[in-house]
Amino acid sequence: MSKGALVGIVVVVVVVIVVLALLFSGAIPGFKLGSSSSSTPSVTSFKTALSTANSTASSRGGSWVAIAAVGVDSVKPLAPPSNIAGLLGLSCPVTNQSSSVPSLPAYSGSYSSGDQTGWIFFLFQSSSSTLLLLLVIGSSTTTLGTIVGASCFSSAFDYFTGASGVIDSPAATSAVASDASSFLSTYSTASSVLFFISGYSITEGTQTFTSAATWTVDYTNCSINATSGTGSEFSATVNGTAGTVTTNGGVRAIACNEFSISPTQQPKSTPLGSALSMGSPTLTTGTSSTNSIGCRTGDYCYDVLVEQASAGLTFSAVGLEVKTTTGVPYTGTVSLAFDSIDTDSAATVPAICAADVCNDGGSTTGWTFGTGYSGSTPITTVMYVVVDMGTSNPVGQGFELVAIGQAAFSGTVAVNLP
Repeated sequence: MSKGALVGIVVVVVVVIVVLALLFSGAIPGFKLGSSSSSTPSVTSFKTALSTANSTASSRGGSWVAIAAVGVDSVKPLAPPSNIAGLLGLSCPVTNQSSSVPSLPAYSGSYSSGDQTGWIFFLFQSSSSTLLLLLVIGSSTTTLGTIVGASCFSSAFDYFTGASGVIDSPAATSAVASDASSFLSTYSTASSVLFFISGYSITEGTQTFTSAATWTVDYTNCSINATSGTGSEFSATVNGTAGTVTTNGGVRAIACNEFSISPTQQPKSTPLGSALSMGSPTLTTGTSSTNSIGCRTGDYCYDVLVEQASAGLTFSAVGLEVKTTTGVPYTGTVSLAFDSIDTDSAATVPAICAADVCNDGGSTTGWTFGTGYSGSTPITTVMYVVVDMGTSNPVGQGFELVAIGQAAFSGTVAVNLP
């Protein structure tokens, strides 16, 4: 497995999220507010709509994997996209778009139920190298387009695990109900956007790296593609298999034109805790093979997996430090780094700094980037933090790894180092 395949997963996730956002944000010509309708639309859950989408895909033959989806309840109707060619950032054209695409009707019912008026699915078939985009409204399916050709996709598409074992959309909204209670009690009518991103599984030798599917739940009292006005937004992410909240962005005031229905556009002062979560640290010891990639030979090191990261979160937007029990930086720290889940003999890691406090916006050491990486490189769930604690055993000393929000992010995310 090459590093290119792993980077490909990052690119695929980011591209899919961007396109899903564009489909509903008005950035695609023809996809905008439609005319009002007095009829009450039918609504469906993710799994019900996926079953409908899978039936349509199966008629084309072969097996298909749902790598992403977005469901919308909008307080105002949305007209369909008229042109989606080129938006995937691929050289291959989007073909087979239906000549008649229905509008997404307005909905004023329970926007927090998890049942949506419309769903768009990204389905991938590895055997034919085909990406299929389907719009499901009620029990009807419309083809938004297909992209075909092995040269159009990296091998990263083959690692996505689809929707098997994933919780349904009502379970995702139920998981955030407590966190969203203030928003729900304030706004009886609002728009909701639910994102599903598939998990992945990568096997390298005897090791298997996995990442669970993710739900992102967004509520707003703004019109989805409004160009003016102010409003409120609630956003949270949910582990797609465990059904637990991984990040809670809470309720915030927004200018309606900044509501992006996607974590690709982050407003200023976004809490870092709503964009980043880290797993339980694993203690390791550096060997000669890791000496150049963040953990010196003989040193005690912690590996901390990035479990959740919004697509707008980049290296330049995050600083790292190790703190002692008294809350001061631990000067014994040798280095802090971001590495990728990859066993290639890389000469460098994506980002590293030899200091106890890195990229905190002050006078401390900034990141040194590996080949092909920069401050604008997105932090993703195929990455992990490597903390080189030096030669003294850190176990039980009460140390803490702290991520520090920079640029458009504020606040911190902390993980205890056992």
